[in-house]
Amino acid sequence: MVSTSLYKLSVKQHLALLGYSALVWSLLPVLFIRQLLKGVRKDPKWAQRFGVLPDKLPTGGWLIHCVSVGEVTAAAGLIKAILKRQPELPIVITTTTDTGAEQVNSLLGDRVRHCYLPYDTGWAMNRLLRRLAPKRVVIMEVELWPNMMRQCGLRQIPVYLVNARMTERSAARYQSFGALFQPMLQGLSRICAQGERDAIQYRNLGASEDQLVDTGNMKFDIAIPHQAKEQRADLRRRWAIENRLVIIGGSTHDPEEMTLLRTYRALRKNWPQLLLVLVPRHPQRFDSVADLCEKQGVNLIRLSQNTPCTSETEVLLADQMGKLNQLYLLADLAFVGGSLADRGGHNALEPAACGLPIIMGPNQYNNPMICQALEDVGALCSVEDAAELQRQIRDCLLNPNLRQQSGRAGLRAIERNSGAIEKTLAVLFG
Repeated sequence: MVSTSLYKLSVKQHLALLGYSALVWSLLPVLFIRQLLKGVRKDPKWAQRFGVLPDKLPTGGWLIHCVSVGEVTAAAGLIKAILKRQPELPIVITTTTDTGAEQVNSLLGDRVRHCYLPYDTGWAMNRLLRRLAPKRVVIMEVELWPNMMRQCGLRQIPVYLVNARMTERSAARYQSFGALFQPMLQGLSRICAQGERDAIQYRNLGASEDQLVDTGNMKFDIAIPHQAKEQRADLRRRWAIENRLVIIGGSTHDPEEMTLLRTYRALRKNWPQLLLVLVPRHPQRFDSVADLCEKQGVNLIRLSQNTPCTSETEVLLADQMGKLNQLYLLADLAFVGGSLADRGGHNALEPAACGLPIIMGPNQYNNPMICQALEDVGALCSVEDAAELQRQIRDCLLNPNLRQQSGRAGLRAIERNSGAIEKTLAVLFG
């Protein structure tokens, strides 16, 4: 099913697309200068963002677009399942961030090819699609671009939105830009919604029943580590923290590191064996978080030093990408970042898969159904502020049985809600 709506625009929709395209073109000189200032040595693939594609990209396969790390992680299981069905299928993955590109390489290696998604001009998207000639375009979650969708429509390329989410906040924003959003929505062959709440939002925005399929959330298909106890013991020996209680702050944003440092300092008076692991969400903040720790007088070891902790070590700073899941394995308790900071909260299923009790702040709008599912079974506790965070961590430290019960509940929730990848495959190959 390929919609023709994207190349039969109303006058209003056509004017909206022209205005949007003019805005993008007006921003390109600024973006170009910024990339030049960053330097080719720092970003050798910067030209791809302007439509200059790498050599030897395969043609006639599938194009899968993921924004960044979270979407790549969620898509990895689906992509492996696709390749299991069709091992020779050429797959090109596009991302918009460097961290997303690194995650593609880390999780999928040479099984796929990667390039950066160009800025959304008709010229660049035409060039991308003409070069790749994909049989299908698969977009993760909610990353729709007007010119990309229009060029797919002109070529009659089926576009599937998978693991599709739609928060109330996003729905309101898209509704206010209806002349741009409606053609994109109508041009989707299928919308594989994460859950009924997301399907309702898409339906209210104008998606048809034929387009919508509730496939569930692929993030629940996360791999639960086999032999987790053995891996945990090995990691803790490697870092010389066998007898430490470990709190991890995963995917943190400013000012969450400071909040965790203050909480840690207050609690260490009663738990001298306490260790705090900080994993900032963005690599460009590694040095600034290290500076923050040093200004606070914290005894710090950086992961990149590859040096075991000592009894004096207070904070282990993960200053390397792709280490979060491994670090969750060695922890006793997890705080998931972007939730006290107003970033919508990051993936709580990663610590749940490692059997950890989870604490998050009130901002959980990126993954509300996941957070609710974990909270309903007692695997996740929501707190409103720094004071409540400290109280909840203290309660968890005082009660090892509570930590174990919460961890087991999270594992059960993952097992109960898994299966979205198989349902999505049925849509893609149906």
